[in-house]
Amino acid sequence: MINLRKLPKQLIQFGKREYREKKPSRVTILRVRDKTVFKRGFMPSLIVKQHELIQYVIIAEYDDMLRLYLFSPTSILLRAENIEKNSKLLKNLTKSSRVLYTIP
Repeated sequence: MINLRKLPKQLIQFGKREYREKKPSRVTILRVRDKTVFKRGFMPSLIVKQHELIQYVIIAEYDDMLRLYLFSPTSILLRAENIEKNSKLLKNLTKSSRVLYTIP
């Protein structure tokens, strides 16, 4: 059985290892929020939310690009990709997520 309390700790260890080995300027660990699909009622009494496949994102910031590591809810690395610093994907991602940990 997977211990859900240890998942962010594993991600923090991964972020610290990335910072130590690859020397980015900053590493940020984000948790992606669930997407609200349906609201019904006054002061919504019924809210339906959709869980995302990607639950955690680690962003390693370099001088000219960003490296995104995408993790599942059980902290399994799904994929990694490079994007530009002024990407729309980054803006949407930071808007729909919450910062868990930052390494300067």
